[in-house]
Amino acid sequence: MFISLENLFFILVAYIAFIKYGTLYMKNKQPFPLMIPMLIYNIVQLLMNLHLFYMSYLLLGLRVFSFWSDECYPVTAANLVVNVKDEILIITYFCTVNKIFDLCETVFYVLMKKREKVTTLHVYHHISTLTLAILMDRLDSREEILMKILAINTIGNSVMQLHFLLTGINLTYQKLIFMKKFVTVTLTVEVTMSLIMVVRLLLYCNVPLFFTIIWMIHLTTLIVLFVKHYNTAYIKNRNQ
Repeated sequence: MFISLENLFFILVAYIAFIKYGTLYMKNKQPFPLMIPMLIYNIVQLLMNLHLFYMSYLLLGLRVFSFWSDECYPVTAANLVVNVKDEILIITYFCTVNKIFDLCETVFYVLMKKREKVTTLHVYHHISTLTLAILMDRLDSREEILMKILAINTIGNSVMQLHFLLTGINLTYQKLIFMKKFVTVTLTVEVTMSLIMVVRLLLYCNVPLFFTIIWMIHLTTLIVLFVKHYNTAYIKNRNQ
């Protein structure tokens, strides 16, 4: 296994502790000038997500865009690779690396004193996705549907990282509210599509109940948080 549950626990404790004590440490200090490192981070994240999508596409072909069919064994149905489990393991490994690297975003926000960006949605998203990536590998639960969920997720993440990159390069871009709305809606649609696939998996496929329940809870929570964020950031603020 790439990372043990014990190491996951220490990573998450360190992550939460950094948010709390890092914020306290920065309270009376000037923000670190990390704009360039942040841009590099966004570029690397964008490339990693595009590569993850490409890896998923090699397994699924055009089926990667079909979230309503072949929910039980989409990789096997595509018949593009021989060693399905081995290929899924490789992608799971790369995905876990990506989710660990994701945590750097919060570090940048804290050190740059952009604490308002470290929302409940932000923290939950980082913690839950990393936990699920490691947990699924630890339990040897490498269901093929994860490759479709991952592919859709990388599309949403690529849109988000491109938005962050453009925002960092052009300050005028930060004022384009409709682009922020577009990113939020894109991520919400992406998570909703993933939830539909998991529900269909539960209804039509022979999969572990624990696997489907934990993913349904995770995805439903994300949808609720995204909708709440959209309502707070773009509807309530507009009416005030």
